[in-house]
Amino acid sequence: MIRVVVVDDEALVRSGFEMILNAADDIQVVTTAVGSEAVAAVRRESPDVVLLDIRMPDGDGLTVLAELQARPAPPVVAMLTTFDTDEYVMTALHSGAAGFLLKDTEPDQLAQLVRTLAAGGVVLSPRASRAVLRGRPTGPPVRRRPTPRRPPASAGSPTGNGLSSPSSPRACPTPTSAPGSI
Repeated sequence: MIRVVVVDDEALVRSGFEMILNAADDIQVVTTAVGSEAVAAVRRESPDVVLLDIRMPDGDGLTVLAELQARPAPPVVAMLTTFDTDEYVMTALHSGAAGFLLKDTEPDQLAQLVRTLAAGGVVLSPRASRAVLRGRPTGPPVRRRPTPRRPPASAGSPTGNGLSSPSSPRACPTPTSAPGSI
């Protein structure tokens, strides 16, 4: 049985998701909560999947996501929203969300999406997928180490006596390690 917690500030959304998901034989909504109750509800119920509204007046979904991700064994979290802005999608995914679903997801697809999440998959609404494909990350840029450049080949040598040539005085030594030094 897949255990689910639904977190949303709107009672109608919570009860609608609960009704749809509880109709599936293999899914049980163990509780619903508003934002301020989310972390306590997850701690108490230990769900497999959390469907978490990203914007709530009584608790920011991204803050709740960060708190859940800090737990020793965090549940799988998919963000729920009516907004599909690139900033929200990318921030949620970079913060550890395994999915981003719009609240207009078809009811007949919802149970399958929860199954996919519980199985370790990633789910994105079609509109949210566009933001990922555009690749607009948020936050500081990732620092990459510079790629070593190879010296230009000399005119008289087919190998150029570059860094990979063992006869080159500039060749890198073969790494060795003493026993127990790793």
